Amino acid sequence: LTAEALADDLRTLAPAGLLAVHVSSRYYDLGPAVAAGVAPEGRTVLRRLHDPTVEESARGVTTSDWLVATADPADVAWFEAHGWERVTPDPTPLTDDRSDTLRLLRRDALW
Repeated sequence: LTAEALADDLRTLAPAGLLAVHVSSRYYDLGPAVAAGVAPEGRTVLRRLHDPTVEESARGVTTSDWLVATADPADVAWFEAHGWERVTPDPTPLTDDRSDTLRLLRRDALW
């Protein structure tokens, strides 16, 4: 999830391509790190939590946290119209040289 790794991912996309990232974690809020990593590339990140239905839960499906990154304002509008929410980028992206993940720890993760 470093800025360098995300930039590599974005280089493989078509100009109007969409990057989808699964970031489910009980301990870390990774959305702001992804948003910070792709912001210099002009991408907006949106998040949606998938809450399983009763039937899915019975099959062992758990809640999952999904992100999409896009540079297309029409995509942003479509995702927002379908319940996705914009993610505010962390002020300092993770980088290969600075990957301090403790700051991304959820406040309620350990207590």
